[in-house]
Amino acid sequence: MPGRRLGLEEWEEIRVGLVRGESLRVIARRLGRPVSTIARAVDRNGGWIRYVAACAQRRAKRCARRPKPPRLVEDAALARRVTRRLVEDQESPMTIARAKDVSHETIYQASYPGDRGLDPGLWRHLHHQRRPRWR
Repeated sequence: MPGRRLGLEEWEEIRVGLVRGESLRVIARRLGRPVSTIARAVDRNGGWIRYVAACAQRRAKRCARRPKPPRLVEDAALARRVTRRLVEDQESPMTIARAKDVSHETIYQASYPGDRGLDPGLWRHLHHQRRPRWR
């Protein structure tokens, strides 16, 4: 059933398959899921040796929660580095994104007014190719 999250029974079935030494293809076929889904589930949750179904289920629930706090709100050090590179080094969000562990879209969203992790006036430091329409 593609398009829906794995349930606790499926997480447990993956664990049983791993204990039996079955291949990911066999487990995926039995669950009616793509092999890639099973492979990602195993990789994200300890691999073949340390996989625990209950922990995998808890982690999946935690990661699926919405709304998520903005990245630059959670990591103040990253926000300071991004701010410094925007203001002092006059770098573009795309350049910063290549060097740091943050996407350019996150930087753009945080640069405009709102509680997204950066100072509201940072949009002035973005590279503008044309004159803003509000002037």
